[in-house]
Amino acid sequence: NKGVAKMARYRRVTLEARCLIESGLHVKLTKAEIARRIGCHRSTVCREIRRNATNGYWARSAMKMARLRFRSCRRRPRLEGWLKDVVSLKMREQWSPEQIAGRLRVECKVKVSHETIYRFLRSEKKAGGNLWSGLRRYKRKSKGRYAFRKHHPVWMRKIRERPEVINHRSRFGDWERDTMHGRDKKMLLVLVERRSRYMKIGKPDGTTAHEMGFKTKDLLSETFITAHSLTNDNGSEFRDGYLFKIPVYYCEPRKPQQRGTVENAIGLLRQYIDNQADLATLNDPAIKDLENKLNLRPRKILDYKTPYEVLYGKTVALVS
Repeated sequence: NKGVAKMARYRRVTLEARCLIESGLHVKLTKAEIARRIGCHRSTVCREIRRNATNGYWARSAMKMARLRFRSCRRRPRLEGWLKDVVSLKMREQWSPEQIAGRLRVECKVKVSHETIYRFLRSEKKAGGNLWSGLRRYKRKSKGRYAFRKHHPVWMRKIRERPEVINHRSRFGDWERDTMHGRDKKMLLVLVERRSRYMKIGKPDGTTAHEMGFKTKDLLSETFITAHSLTNDNGSEFRDGYLFKIPVYYCEPRKPQQRGTVENAIGLLRQYIDNQADLATLNDPAIKDLENKLNLRPRKILDYKTPYEVLYGKTVALVS
């Protein structure tokens, strides 16, 4: 039984085994006897001779032919036809290779590795193309957060008071918010729904807590889903918790990971708006266009569904 188990296990035919096959054939041994001496199954010897015999069986010639077949059957896949067109289109829309590959698998049942897309981008760059410029880059260096104020109004809820239903993302309607700054201290207000990663972006009229609070209410009212909570940092612009009927939770100082969902969303937004952009020139239609791009962009953490599809339960054709 042990001998059968060893013969059943797959092994490549080595040069030494091919030499034994060559010598065995010259002395008129049966294929079964040759297989017994090599320690493999008889069908392995039969297949080896059938594939690599040309005007007789010669070990070194057989080895060369086997190596050529091995290389040719493992050629790296190439993007051609409509796949190349889809990848080019989505790179111009600034999707990542991983997002493109994942969405093709979900929507079109086509398996394309993100590494294949990266190789395509490298070759396209060498040929003088510019699709690679759509790859995400993080050039911004952190400059720290605002200094933590020691004064805490009685209505401020600390993040450790946040219930588990929010921490586990088990319902829709729990939001994180933060500001994204541009040139001349201009800013955008960014809200992200924790479960679906759906994003809302707005340009507040000012930087006071009242103006931030009113803009937050406007953005939440556009989603048509019930809001249950807000989570943000301790900046003075967010000292507006008393304006809301829902609880507002405040993170601990210097711990951006406690609002990681909105931090990641701002990182995605930076692909379109760098920290030296003039936000004063950004009008409402342009902001809405950015919002739609990010909400209709597949996310790995959502199994390559889009935030829009997860939040509203609708399927959108993006690559087919």
